[in-house]
Amino acid sequence: MFLKEIKQKINSTQRISQVTGALELISAVKMRKSQKIALGSRPFAQKVIEILKRLSEYQQECLQKNSFYFHKRELKKVLIVIVTSDKGFCSSFNKNILKFAEKEINETKESFKREKTTTPEIEIMAVGKKAIAFARKKKFQVKVEFSGIGDYGTLEETKPIADLLLRYFQEDQYQRICVFYTDFVSSFIQKPRKMQLLPLCSESFKDILRESAFAKDSTDKSASFAKAKKSSEVKLPEKFPDYVLEPSPGRIFESLVPQLLEFEIYHIILEANASEHSARMMAMRNACENANEIIKDLTLNYNKVRQNQITAEVSEISSAKEAMG
Repeated sequence: MFLKEIKQKINSTQRISQVTGALELISAVKMRKSQKIALGSRPFAQKVIEILKRLSEYQQECLQKNSFYFHKRELKKVLIVIVTSDKGFCSSFNKNILKFAEKEINETKESFKREKTTTPEIEIMAVGKKAIAFARKKKFQVKVEFSGIGDYGTLEETKPIADLLLRYFQEDQYQRICVFYTDFVSSFIQKPRKMQLLPLCSESFKDILRESAFAKDSTDKSASFAKAKKSSEVKLPEKFPDYVLEPSPGRIFESLVPQLLEFEIYHIILEANASEHSARMMAMRNACENANEIIKDLTLNYNKVRQNQITAEVSEISSAKEAMG
């Protein structure tokens, strides 16, 4: 390899290292802010899930009579909400959630075939440009697309999603709505998760509470995260108290449940944003370190080639001097 080619590779790799280093710093700032917002919303999100779980365990006759948010229906159409990012450069963040969602969708179809029941139609709500591209590539039926949600997400940005999901279920357009998103565990670990949003299901909420990102098995040892984690660890009571609902169960369900679900969608977006920025920061850090390693190897190779070239030139000069003498 010629010296000029090696020098060009060193220069181009240095530029890549500078770009990835800058992206790492930007992602680190966004990661800290998104983690702070997500961790700050977790105590309330935990209480929201606990309340929904308790309501779903309320007297079944009362639920069937007073609210359609809880009872199961004959499945004709299922809506799958897939939450990804709009941007790339975040390692396997999008790949993991998309692969997880595709696997779950295929397993759901297979389970209906094994049960020899009518296979319900499955449609997709794609949140994020990567989810939109995935759904189109796999030729899934896409009901609606959302993109352009900010780096940190606000309630105003996520409210249209929640309102649309509630309207779909209220109008019986879909008899089951599930959400696939990435749960933030630590700066190094982000876990794909499935949540049955509607109808409200006690078992689904129980799993979320037990396996939530703020459980004891988190591997992030940083002081700030450990402190936040400790303050939000989940302790499941063995038995929930009975409720006396006033003014009436129907009025409570109709006003409370939509608000709780609206916040839960907001929290899901926050978790996905924190996971995205953490994954991007680690990806850019790894890319920067790899670029620096390549620069070291290229520089060593450059010096070797340069040394060989100098040695050859000296030998030629010596040979020419001897020939002339």
